[in-house]
Amino acid sequence: MFTDPVGPTRQPDTAITHADGERTVASMEGPVVCVLRLDAHGNVLGRVHVDTAPVPGELTTSMGTAVTLASPPPGTAQLRATAASVTLVVRIDANDVLVCRLAYSPGHGYRLLRRTRLRR
Repeated sequence: MFTDPVGPTRQPDTAITHADGERTVASMEGPVVCVLRLDAHGNVLGRVHVDTAPVPGELTTSMGTAVTLASPPPGTAQLRATAASVTLVVRIDANDVLVCRLAYSPGHGYRLLRRTRLRR
């Protein structure tokens, strides 16, 4: 459980713990994913909101059924840690998966590095 200062206390859809003891959690809020970086005490260090709606110029790739088998259930998110960044995988519906690479910097929070929509 965590308390977002701009929202209620809730159970995150997904959470990962980093080597330094900090955690990243993500929760779906309708079409928006709230991603928070928390310290060991649960204090918010950084926050980003990712809208899952298509954006102009977004990279869209057509994929086979493998992408839908390896992604989370529709309407949920998964996080994966990769060195200094986090990969957010959001299954929007049965045919759309959004993959975002986010970099975290202390004092600056998360920054979107890459956003790709995978369509079946």
